[in-house]
Amino acid sequence: NRFSEFHMDGTSAFHPGGNFRVAWDMMGLFFLSIDALMLPLSLAFDMQMSTDNPGGVLLTIFFWFGFVYWCSDIPANFNTAVYRQGRIVETRRLIAYHYLRTWFFFDLGLITLDLISVSTEWSAAGDLATLRSLRVIRALRLLRLLKVSKLKTIIQEMVASTGRSGVVFMLAILNTAILIMFMIHVMTCVWYGIGRGSISSGQISWIDISMATDVSTFTQYMHSLRYVINAPSPPLVAPDNLIELSADTLANILGLIVLGSAVSKISQALADMRANSESDDRQRREIRLYLNSQNAPFELVS
Repeated sequence: NRFSEFHMDGTSAFHPGGNFRVAWDMMGLFFLSIDALMLPLSLAFDMQMSTDNPGGVLLTIFFWFGFVYWCSDIPANFNTAVYRQGRIVETRRLIAYHYLRTWFFFDLGLITLDLISVSTEWSAAGDLATLRSLRVIRALRLLRLLKVSKLKTIIQEMVASTGRSGVVFMLAILNTAILIMFMIHVMTCVWYGIGRGSISSGQISWIDISMATDVSTFTQYMHSLRYVINAPSPPLVAPDNLIELSADTLANILGLIVLGSAVSKISQALADMRANSESDDRQRREIRLYLNSQNAPFELVS
């Protein structure tokens, strides 16, 4: 049974396409989305886990819920059957061997990074060297987003199993749209981080030019977002700030590459949908012609 679940006698494991694993993987996709949103923000705006402000509270809640999930994901993977040469394998030894050879050490390393991150944050206490180490650790935690490729494959297989090609093509378009929004979010956070770096080095930054130094964090984010998405209109930067000028140029080049790739993927998906629809229409016409040639009743032909 494709939707068979874990039995308490310990003789079988979760089916990789079962109800539990589908719900579990969807939860993992949710926490990955939170990481994709919060980690760039925490790096750019120096957000810390705390109870003093809404951003810190959200960061704390999502971190600990995510930490519990990723810790639980390891035993869940040790109890999930795998496919081997087209056949499903439920033997615990083979499941463990497969997991150890693929994602185990990656998952364990990221959990270790989470522990180091939270312990470093608690002991930072304003120490500059410790805060720099914390930024590096947070940046390394972005490696968890590599697991999106695993979950993306699972979702595509689930959608393909429905047999509805339109849903598959719409999923491809949705994936491209999400990728564009993620890249815009990352570029926004990077642009703001570059602006803060310019201020720290004593240069005039785009933040100063926009008079956004003393506004709220959300308003600063919106200013940075405006700078990112307003291309090809050149943003206002200081004429002697080489770092911001270079970053702006690279951001425009990267934006053109991402946008061109996205347009290509969406165009291909639409072309595939059109070709699939034309194929269905052609098959229906051929069936009608055959039934007409056989003098079939009108009700059957229609």
